[in-house]
Amino acid sequence: STLLRGLKVYSENLTAIVTVADDGGSSGRLRDDLHMPPPGDARNCLIALSEAGPLMEELFDYRFKVNSHLNGHSLGNLLLAALYEKRGGFQEGLEAAAQLLAVSGRVVPVSNNIELVLLGETTSGQIMRGESAVGHASDPLRRVWIEPEGSVANEAALEAIRQAELIVIGPGSLYTSIIPNFLLRDISEAVIASQAPKVFVCNVATQPHETDGMGVTEHLKIFQAHS
Repeated sequence: STLLRGLKVYSENLTAIVTVADDGGSSGRLRDDLHMPPPGDARNCLIALSEAGPLMEELFDYRFKVNSHLNGHSLGNLLLAALYEKRGGFQEGLEAAAQLLAVSGRVVPVSNNIELVLLGETTSGQIMRGESAVGHASDPLRRVWIEPEGSVANEAALEAIRQAELIVIGPGSLYTSIIPNFLLRDISEAVIASQAPKVFVCNVATQPHETDGMGVTEHLKIFQAHS
């Protein structure tokens, strides 16, 4: 989302493709309660691309801090949940939210499969299930994968890749935000087939648990091995 704030200065023809493997916090609770894709990453991208002004951004980002079931929920996540039910789909809900926020560009989920789960194996052989568990593994990660196997990408995401003049990958959590998109085989194949230049934007700092002690070369090697 930080990258999008800069890119929108140069182009309105932007499509942000976001992972749907998140299972923590407000997004994870809505995913479990409403059987919908996690809205958090998409919300951040919508806010970044918004031209609606600071008040609307502030409201979308507002998080309840009350002693009730609302505690920890983001107002933007709740609105996306309402639009998901009202419009009958996550992509349709995101498009409606984009109108509310005067978004320059598009935000699309990488897949319409709401059952996607991220799994990881540590160097000690421990299997972690769920994005939040993988991101807090006590040992370095050996590999990650998604279930169910054979899950397919959202056609809107594939079409955006086919039409792209530039494909920008990252920055973000390597194992839990960037790589999960490429564990869908048709996403990797579409990026490989594209003649557009590809840019990998590495994080400016490592993350505890995920990438401790890793340099740019290690980030790239792990990304390439999984994609």
